[in-house]
Amino acid sequence: MSDDNNQKNSNKANTFEEINKLRRSIKDNIDSLKKDINISLESFKNKIGTISSIEKVLKTTTKTFLDYYGQFPSINTEVRNKISIEKSNLITSITKFLKNIDLEIMFLYISILKMLEVDLVKNFMDNAFDIIKNQTHNTVFTAPDTQVPDPINTFYGLSVISEISNFKNIEFIDLQTIKQYIQLELSYFNPNALYNNYFILNSVNILKKRGLLVNLQKDEILEKLSNLELSKIENYNLISDTFYFLCSIILLNPNGELEELREKYIQKLKNFTSNLDLNQLTIIEVSQLLLIISILNITDEEKELVFKLLDTIINTTPFFSSDMENKKFYWKEDIISLKVELKMLFWVLITILQYQELIK
Repeated sequence: MSDDNNQKNSNKANTFEEINKLRRSIKDNIDSLKKDINISLESFKNKIGTISSIEKVLKTTTKTFLDYYGQFPSINTEVRNKISIEKSNLITSITKFLKNIDLEIMFLYISILKMLEVDLVKNFMDNAFDIIKNQTHNTVFTAPDTQVPDPINTFYGLSVISEISNFKNIEFIDLQTIKQYIQLELSYFNPNALYNNYFILNSVNILKKRGLLVNLQKDEILEKLSNLELSKIENYNLISDTFYFLCSIILLNPNGELEELREKYIQKLKNFTSNLDLNQLTIIEVSQLLLIISILNITDEEKELVFKLLDTIINTTPFFSSDMENKKFYWKEDIISLKVELKMLFWVLITILQYQELIK
C-alpha cells in the first residue's frame, strides 16, 4: 500500500511539473507573441511615420531653378520659340572675344545654350578649358585679374565644369581644395553680403550633387539671416535683395517651414506691386520679381500680375538682334555689352524655365 501511495505521489508530482512546464511554455509563448506584436506595431508606426514624412516633403518641395545650376535642362520647344532671339547671332557672339572672356561670360553663354537646347560649337569647346584654366590658381577658381579665390568665380567655375565635362579629367582644379575654401568662407558668414552668399550656397549645392558635403552651421546661419532687416542694408534694392535673401534661405533649408518669414515677405511684395510701374524696372528685375513670386509660392493668387510680368519678359525685348548695329552699346563690338546682353537673356530664360507650365 505504501509503495502504491508513493507511486501516486510521484505521478502527481510529475503531473504538477508537467503542468508547470506547460504554464511556463504558454507564458513564454504569450510573452514572445506580445513582443512580436509590439515590434510589428512599432514597425508599422515607423512605416506610417516615414510615409507621412515623405508625403510632407513631396508636398513642400518644388524643384526650382536653384536645382538646375551646373546641369540646366532645356525649355519646352513651343515655349522657347515664343522668345525673340536671333540664335545664329547668339551662337557666334563670343567668337570675337574668345581670348578675353571670363568665367561669368562662359557660365551665361553655356547655360543659355543648354536651356535653348543648342550644341556648343567646336571653336568654343576647343578653347574652353584654356579659358577656365587661366582663371585658376593652386587648383581653385579665381577672379579674372587676380590669383585670389572668390565666391562668385568659384560658383561660375563649378557650374561651367559641371556642364561641359561633369568634372571628368580636369587636372587643374581640385574639388577637395575648393570645398575647403568654401568651408572657410562660410566660417566668416556675413548675412549682409547677400550677393556673395547666393554664390557660396549655390556652390555648396553643386558640390553636394558630387557627393562632397560641406559642413554647414545651418541653424546658426539661418538665425543670422532670419534676424536680418533687409531695408537697412546699404544701397537696398527691394527686388534684388529680397531675391538673393530668399534664395539663400531656400538653399539652406529647402524643406523648412518658415511661415512667419514667408508671410512677412509676401506682405512686402504685395505692398511693392500694388502701385507697380513696369517701365521703371529692368528686364532682370522683372525676371527676379517673377522668381520671388514662385519662391513664395503665391503664383496662383497673383496670376494676373504673373501673366503681366511674363508678357513683359517674353514680348518686349529682342535678343542678339542685328538691328542694334547703330546703337552705342552693341553686343557684337563690345565685350561689356555682350555680357549685359547675355545676362538679360539668362535671367529671362531661367524665369521662363520656372514658369513654362503656365506659358501657352
